[in-house]
Parts: sequence; C-alpha cells; structure tokens
Amino acid sequence: MTLHRQHPLKPLTTLSLIAALAIGLSACAPEPGDAGGSTDKDKETINPETEWGGAELPEDERRTELPEGFPSEAFALPEGAVIYNAGEREEDQWFVVLLADDESSAEKLWEQIISEGGFEVSDESQTVEGGRIATLSSDVLSVQALTTPGENGSVLLSYDLLRWADATG
Repeated sequence: MTLHRQHPLKPLTTLSLIAALAIGLSACAPEPGDAGGSTDKDKETINPETEWGGAELPEDERRTELPEGFPSEAFALPEGAVIYNAGEREEDQWFVVLLADDESSAEKLWEQIISEGGFEVSDESQTVEGGRIATLSSDVLSVQALTTPGENGSVLLSYDLLRWADATG
C-alpha cells in the first residue's frame, strides 16, 4: 500500500482560486439600487422580459370600430355583426374580433364571412376549448381565424388579416 502525500501548496492554490473567482463575480453584480443590465448608472432601465416598458398593453384598449384602411371590400362583415375589438397591427395587417351571443350565431357569422369573402378554408381543426381554428385565403387576404367559447355561452370570433404583398385590393 502506497500513501500519496498531498502537495503542501495545493490547498493554498485552491483557496486562492476560490477567492479570485468570488472577487471577479462580485465585480459583475449590479450595485444596490441599479437595474439589472443597466449601462447607465444614472438612468434606470426596465427589463423587457418582466415589464411592458411603460407602454399600454394593446388588450387594455378595445376599439369597436374598424380602423381606417381596413380592407372591408375583401373582408366584409355580415350585417349586424358586433365588433368586440378591432385594430391595425402594422401596414397591411389588421385584426377584428366579433362577439356572438351563442354557438349558433357564431356558426352563422363564420360561414357568412367565408362565403361573402370568397375564402378557401384550410388547416381547420378544433381547439382544446371547443372552438375552431382555420386559415382563410383569398386573392387579396390571408386570414387566421379562431373561435373561443365564453363561459356565458357567448363566442368570440377572432380574425388576423394579412394583405398579400402583390394584392391591389
């Protein structure tokens, strides 16, 4: 049996490395009161992963009228449709959410929008909530459509519209 002798400087070297690492890491930590990731010590920044950045959330503002420039000629709303929310995301991109009193009314709106807009339906399936989701396509628009049943029997019909780049409609 051979015994190995530990080198006398090995514990000292290990302690020195641990101390150097601790000092190095503490230099990277923000000072008390500083926001993490801040490059300017006089100005507090907001971490975009935890805060909205002071801007209002789009869901906080509901608009019940179609925005200017909405492609009503390519996406005609049925008479009597109730707009729950609508807006423009950016140029050539809009959204509209309709409110139906019940499943039967929602089904009628869904079918009217498809037929009146001349849409071809693809990728249609059921959602886990009992709604439906589909892609609607025409010569002018690509639309992501979704229905969401509410607890009170009402149904939201949500449509995200994108005008094709080469469409003039």
